[in-house]
Amino acid sequence: YDLCICLDSGDRERLGKNVVYLDTAKTSICIDHHITNQGYAAANFVKADASATCELLYDFLDEEGMIVTVHGKGSFVAEANRNLLHDTNVFKNSNTTERTMQVAGAMMAKGINFSRIIDESFYKKTYVQNQIMGRAVLESVLFLDGKCIFSVVRKQDMDFYGVEASDLDGIVDQLRITDGVEVAIFLHETEN
Repeated sequence: YDLCICLDSGDRERLGKNVVYLDTAKTSICIDHHITNQGYAAANFVKADASATCELLYDFLDEEGMIVTVHGKGSFVAEANRNLLHDTNVFKNSNTTERTMQVAGAMMAKGINFSRIIDESFYKKTYVQNQIMGRAVLESVLFLDGKCIFSVVRKQDMDFYGVEASDLDGIVDQLRITDGVEVAIFLHETEN
């Protein structure tokens, strides 16, 4: 390829098996917001104080550019909104800024179904995902005068429910919103 564009990846390792495209392209661009990014591409656009990579992408596009289709799956703006929501934890993280909200507002003005994206990305769970979350919450332990909470899911429990590590998304967030808790710790066993 003539050009490899790397998005939201702080280093080469984050590209996984796709690093071959970076290594074989004639030139490369990295657009990222991770403070650890040391500029591994030929041209690097890294802004560590941006809440998400899509904030940087937004500045590269004109209003018409925001309606480009991505792999036939939907608009660029919908994918960018998903990135913005994930990187800010639905605007709850401390990296959410006024600029973040301006970019989100511009994307909303394009008519994306942001409620559906939030539900599908953060809240929608399968039955077994709800079961394993319930178990993790039920077996959690408060300590340090209720300021910390801890829970663990063992490999045998994951096997029993038939869940993978990706099915555990959201458990630590559920623990963290316990009243009075400042720190949540969630561990899962990967091998016996």
